[in-house]
Parts: sequence; C-alpha cells; structure tokens
Amino acid sequence: ATGGLNRSYVHGAELDELLVQRDATGVHYYHQDAVGSTVMLTNAAGAAIESYTYDAFGAVQGYNPATGTVVPESAFKTRFLFTGREHLPFARLYDYRHRTYSPTLGRFLQTDPIRFDAGDGNLYRYVSNNPGRFTDPWGLCGEEQNYWTKPSTIAAFTSAGFALAAIPFPITTPLGLSLAGAAFFSAGFSIGMGAIGN
Repeated sequence: ATGGLNRSYVHGAELDELLVQRDATGVHYYHQDAVGSTVMLTNAAGAAIESYTYDAFGAVQGYNPATGTVVPESAFKTRFLFTGREHLPFARLYDYRHRTYSPTLGRFLQTDPIRFDAGDGNLYRYVSNNPGRFTDPWGLCGEEQNYWTKPSTIAAFTSAGFALAAIPFPITTPLGLSLAGAAFFSAGFSIGMGAIGN
C-alpha cells in the first residue's frame, strides 16, 4: 500500500446523489432512477460500461451492457447502489447511516433509533413496505420521492432541450392528486387546447 488515493467521487446537490467516480481505470458517470438507485455507469465517451437492476427492496444484479452477461461483482468497484446508499457486498447489506438494511429480508437489522416517532409500529420495517414511493437515506423514517422537482433532474431535462412549464389550470388525477401549478417537461406536445412548446 502506497497510501495513495484509490477513488474519488463528485456528489450532486441532493443527498446520496453521485455524479462521477474517478479511479485508475478512468472517469465513470452515474445514472440513477426515480428513487436514486444507480442503474448505469458510463465512461467519458458516454458508452455504458456497467448496468444494474434491483428487485423492489434493493437486491442488486449487475450486468455487462456490451455482452448482456451477469457480473458477480462490479468491475469498477461501484458501491453506491440502491437509493444511492453504500452497498456492503461481502455481507449483501446496505449502510443507511443509522441502521443496516438487508435487501434479502426487505427490512432493517436494528430497531429504529427514533422508535415510534417514525410513525411506524414495526421498528424494523423499511419505508412502510413501499420502496417505490419512499426512501430512507438516514435509516430513521421514510421520505417521499419527488424526482421531477430535483435540481439535477430539471437541469438534465432542460439541457436536453425540454422546456419546463407549469400547469396553468387545475387537473385532478384519478387518485385525487391535484396538479395545479405542478412542473412538468414538454417536448412540444399539447395538453387540452393550449400548446406547450420547447
């Protein structure tokens, strides 16, 4: 061991948002899904070099995108995976700061340090068993994800030529969610009588 730097990271504006990993093999760019899970690494040329899929509770499977074959472990030592949290591959667990999470069990291995103040009667449960809607970056209580209003998402879409617009009239979804004033991205399609341009 020479004591040199093995790897460095560039973080985004959001908690657990990884953008770049630098190591001896080069520069690698992280791509995340709606809950912040890493779904792909690309190289400086933009080519996919490794991809990842997860079950609902975070059990990860890595792939080589060039061949489509399963990789037993990351060739790039990617450790920030499900919801952007650190994966401990030797134990198949995730570090959620205050607690350790098991994707195999779909629950934490320790009781919630804030006990019943998290609003759940089950002190081991992960995000009220709703991992598609909530994350728990601190291991304390679930937080609802609003991917479309994250600064990094807005920047990515606007730099790709999409316009950010606001819905000027109230729309209610079948689930009763009001979208009045909500932000959305447009590529020049129309809604109702008004055209939304890019």
